[in-house]
Amino acid sequence: MIIAVADSYDAMTTDRPYRKALSKEEAISEIRAHSGKQFCPEIVEAFIKLINDENKTSKSAVKSSSVSDSKSSDQGNQTFKIPPP
Repeated sequence: MIIAVADSYDAMTTDRPYRKALSKEEAISEIRAHSGKQFCPEIVEAFIKLINDENKTSKSAVKSSSVSDSKSSDQGNQTFKIPPP
C-alpha cells in the first residue's frame, strides 16, 4: 500500500513519452481524490505530510545555500570537509 502511493506519485510527476508530468500539487490532488478508494487514507495523509515537509526542507536548504554561496564567493577557494557518517 505504501509503495502504491509512492509509485503513483512518481509516475504522475515524471514526464512520459505520451504525456507531460503533473505538478506536485496536481499529483497530490489526484492521490487525495483516490484516498479511501484506491489508497489507504492514513497512508495518503502520511505521504502528503512527508512530501510537504520535504518541500519545506529543500526550500530552506536552497535559501541557505544561496547565502553560503554568496559568502564563499567573496572568500575565494574554500575546502569543504564532509563529516564521516
